[in-house]
Amino acid sequence: MARGQKQRDYEFRQSNERNAVPDPTVPTCAELREYIGEDAWARIGTIGSDDDPVDTYELRKRYFALGGLTLFLSDGFPNSTSMKPFGPGQLRAIDVIESVIRNGGVEQSLEPRAFGKSSRVARAAIWALLGGFRRCGTIFQSSEPKAVETLSKIKNELAGSPFLRALSPGICAAVKHITHNPGLSKRQHYQDELTNIQWLKGSIRLPDILGETGGGARLLVMPFSKAAGISLSDPITLEDLRPDLLLPDDVQSHDDCGSPRITEKLLSIWGGSVKYLGGRGKTPATVFTQTIFECEDMADKLSKDPSIHTVKYEFLESFPDEMDWWKGPYRQTLLGYDQNDPEGQSKAREAANELYRKNQKKADKGAKVSWEHAYDEESCVSAIQQAMNNFLTDEVAFWAQDQNDPSKVVPEGDIRCPTSRIVKKMHPEPRSIVPEFANRLVCHIDVQDSLLYYAVCAGSSSMQMGMIDRQTFPPQKQHYFTLRQAHIKFDECCPGLATKDQITAALTDLVKFLQNSSSYSYEDGTPAKIDVIGIDTSDGDHFDTIHAFCRNNPGKLIPVQGIAPSASETPMNARKKGKSEKKRGDHWVEKLAPRTKQRYVSYDVGYWKTKLHEGLRQPIGTSESVSLFHAENGRTHDMTADHCNSETVAWTTATKENDVTSGCWKWTHQPSKDNHIFDNLTGCMMLLSYEGGSFASIPQKKKRKRWTVEELKKLSG
Repeated sequence: MARGQKQRDYEFRQSNERNAVPDPTVPTCAELREYIGEDAWARIGTIGSDDDPVDTYELRKRYFALGGLTLFLSDGFPNSTSMKPFGPGQLRAIDVIESVIRNGGVEQSLEPRAFGKSSRVARAAIWALLGGFRRCGTIFQSSEPKAVETLSKIKNELAGSPFLRALSPGICAAVKHITHNPGLSKRQHYQDELTNIQWLKGSIRLPDILGETGGGARLLVMPFSKAAGISLSDPITLEDLRPDLLLPDDVQSHDDCGSPRITEKLLSIWGGSVKYLGGRGKTPATVFTQTIFECEDMADKLSKDPSIHTVKYEFLESFPDEMDWWKGPYRQTLLGYDQNDPEGQSKAREAANELYRKNQKKADKGAKVSWEHAYDEESCVSAIQQAMNNFLTDEVAFWAQDQNDPSKVVPEGDIRCPTSRIVKKMHPEPRSIVPEFANRLVCHIDVQDSLLYYAVCAGSSSMQMGMIDRQTFPPQKQHYFTLRQAHIKFDECCPGLATKDQITAALTDLVKFLQNSSSYSYEDGTPAKIDVIGIDTSDGDHFDTIHAFCRNNPGKLIPVQGIAPSASETPMNARKKGKSEKKRGDHWVEKLAPRTKQRYVSYDVGYWKTKLHEGLRQPIGTSESVSLFHAENGRTHDMTADHCNSETVAWTTATKENDVTSGCWKWTHQPSKDNHIFDNLTGCMMLLSYEGGSFASIPQKKKRKRWTVEELKKLSG
């Protein structure tokens, strides 16, 4: 028994030693000076000789009382915020953050991309908690991985930074103690007192260290979408904690900024949840740090909210006087490289740098940047040159990500109708009712492996078109979803069948519904019959299945196939008649498929997508206008608008024989976005032309009169 007791006593002492925080070691003045650099050390002033430990009290007074956040960020982090001196715009943004942390309020700082926003936000949170200005901070990000990455950087700073160890030696010693073994946190103690530290994936609680402000403070990181209802309690005092520091950092990703639905969702989270997380007892400090990616995104809308004070600064505060030089010789040198040469781009960049060096005084005249260190030293000579390179290579990205003003983008660069206009462009008639102007009804079905997307559109002979229905089969209950997120798919309605059999069964049920006389009607109740249903075969995976379905089912069903001729190819309207061609129209051709012996329509999808967006931009009710059915719910058409803007467009040209230059609009799908309804509406517009519609703005060829025998006899007699 005595031996067993000794063993238990020994194990207890060993465990106690493992859980005890070693006595903190304050770095010497020499060590701190080496870490932060001579310039930062000179700003601190005399706080001891090289061999003496840093005077923690004096250091805290300089960074938390006298110098403030600007000095803290400028001196303490040589591998991030202290690498280069801040520019005037960044200093204004830091002053905004410090003022809000100290006094509370709601501010938004709109800054260019790659100006160190996220790094400053993370370090500002450390300053607020270690300085005792705030007790519970929350950093919001656009996604879970980004949030976890941000907290990981903060943990590394607390565990390894000599600068923070000099400011809060006990806290940093306790943090370092559990860094490699978070399991010790439950029993960790310092000077015989539990520290109550927590070291989790999405949150941390700083240890309770006697005499150090910041002990017991909380920091959470999370996606903005999960912000509702945060509620914490302190394990010692058992008091409820509410976040008193809210730091949303670019919470709307670049991929989501063009979606009105996602923008409204994020704004509702802010207005309905995040704004009130601090409770009623204390004014929370809230600082949004964002970049305006697109007009009417979250950052743009918040900047128009009078209850939020917004500070915005641009990368290029004023353009150079010699814009002709930049757009002429310099642009030609930078972008006019041989694309067949693997090193052509790097050679052009070196030549452009040399040209800039020779003309720098003239080139820079009149230009001013907000941060003179914001350039890549390996590829540019100055920040002004970097800004102009961004402007010349991608003006759309420049105005958004460098200038925070996407509204200044030259409109000729994008012919698409904005999503904000599409969702509001509704004709008076509700869903399933044919508008008064229409005399034709067409339907387009987009076939996917797990779902059918379809749209039904009514139109006139002058190509005025109105969408009267759109849905999927199987139908979805929610207004907005992606193909990946759809709740009901073929496997639910046609379980156990092969994909081609599922598609055939789904098409059978959908076409039966569409051809039902009661599905659609005119305003007076008269049933409306669909004139033609086009089923898309563009992906090629289900070509034979769709052709067989159209051949074996009654009604006017026809396979359709979109193609995208490049600028170097002959336009469809100018091509010679092929052997299999049966009928020709405006950038579409009806052919006979050699293998299936089934008629199908091939059409220039780029031309018809361009015409669709032209129609969406036209005033409602005019000839060639495109509109959507009336809906009381303002979010009904968000998905349609997003699909219609899921592809980028650019004017491309090509030089053919005899130096003849031709061009066309090239549409490119963005892989992260769904475009199926866009394909539906494009196909419906082409089908209206197939059914006899024509654009009034395009001169039509006069049809040669076909004389009857009786008419010829009268003429000859």
